[in-house]
Amino acid sequence: MKLKFRPTRKQLILAGVALLVAFIAFSRAKKSTGPDTGPQTVPVVIEDVTNTAVVQRLIINGEIKGLNQADVYPDVPGKILELYVTEGQYVGAGQIVATIDRNQVGMIFMPATVRAPISGIIGKIYVEKGRTIAPSVPVMLIADTRVVEGVLNVPEKDIGLYKIGQEAEIRTESHPGMVFRGYVSRITSLIDPLTRTLEVRLTLVNTDNKLIPGNYADFSIKVREIPDQVVVPFDAVIDMIERKEVYVVENTESPHGGAAVQDNPGTPKTVPLGSGKYLVARQRKIVTGIRDGGMVQVIEGLRPGERVISLGKENVVDGVLVRPVRIAAKTGDVSASATNAATNSAAGQR
Repeated sequence: MKLKFRPTRKQLILAGVALLVAFIAFSRAKKSTGPDTGPQTVPVVIEDVTNTAVVQRLIINGEIKGLNQADVYPDVPGKILELYVTEGQYVGAGQIVATIDRNQVGMIFMPATVRAPISGIIGKIYVEKGRTIAPSVPVMLIADTRVVEGVLNVPEKDIGLYKIGQEAEIRTESHPGMVFRGYVSRITSLIDPLTRTLEVRLTLVNTDNKLIPGNYADFSIKVREIPDQVVVPFDAVIDMIERKEVYVVENTESPHGGAAVQDNPGTPKTVPLGSGKYLVARQRKIVTGIRDGGMVQVIEGLRPGERVISLGKENVVDGVLVRPVRIAAKTGDVSASATNAATNSAAGQR
């Protein structure tokens, strides 16, 4: 007599659970045999710490004046009868620039002439036709603009940095992108007691007469050059107000211990990472000095030959693994570095 086996409800549930556990285990085992994708890395632009001369410059606003300029005054009182010149026009010394009607009640005189005392450009006309003026009222300003001066009012704290002969670069809003050049030619010996400033004058070569007396300009004065200094790109420096830091890129044998690997839940724990080289970012405090254009002097904290992160540092924390990328020269777009893996890119770095 055969007995039929009929599983109970409890046995069916246990069997289903066992099958589900076996399926999950099989799926995980299959995933563990997949390709080694390695740890997560952050793309960054890496640049070398270099050793070069650093130029200190002082940036200050100043006024452009003619090296030889003069206000034109009439010899007699009267009414402006005629103006023969316009602003921007060149005149020679002795040329008639205006006439004055000096007639009075009951008296008739020949018109008086006003002549240019020097050769130059009419920079400003102060009066209009028909206005009555006195000999103390200037009619116009004439300036020789072939060579002009820059007039600076230097703060007392910076006086000791200026010396005769120092080079200068001058930029104006009226000619963006154009750089004029000059040099410090005169330093006055007295400080203005009201403003606590010292007047410094520069002689400027006025290329194509583009510098107009009366205009304001930005002056960049080269006050000193310090040779053999450690420098990094300005973009690499993190300004923490109370201190400054950079991310230094180092080679590491294992990515374990990097913050990105420990904290990243997407990194499979069963993947063998091997003993290849990786690039890791390390936070480091530095002391900076003079900024020279796009570079910054580093007084303490770095040495030539080390590597720092200039772009992408906002996505980095201490210990994170990084991979180098480069900036395309023409478009400025960031593209992947010509390396196949983090191992090869690290091995290629010095």
